[in-house]
Amino acid sequence: MAEPPPYPEPGDDTGVRPTPGQTGMPRWVKLFIVAAIVLVLALLVSWLLGVQHGPGLHSPTGGSGGRTAPQEVEQP
Repeated sequence: MAEPPPYPEPGDDTGVRPTPGQTGMPRWVKLFIVAAIVLVLALLVSWLLGVQHGPGLHSPTGGSGGRTAPQEVEQP
């Protein structure tokens, strides 16, 4: 009996079918895409609502950030 060729011809049907879990994108790619979409939507919503952010928002009320301007000292 003759052995089949090591590589089937492009039009040949080998009879091997992928299992339902092997089709499409890998799960980690889908999760990465979903996480990226959620992040973009969160940033878009915060931008549309006018949420402000930045280092100046962590200072106490008064805006000096706990620092005061240097004062001149009179020498006697």
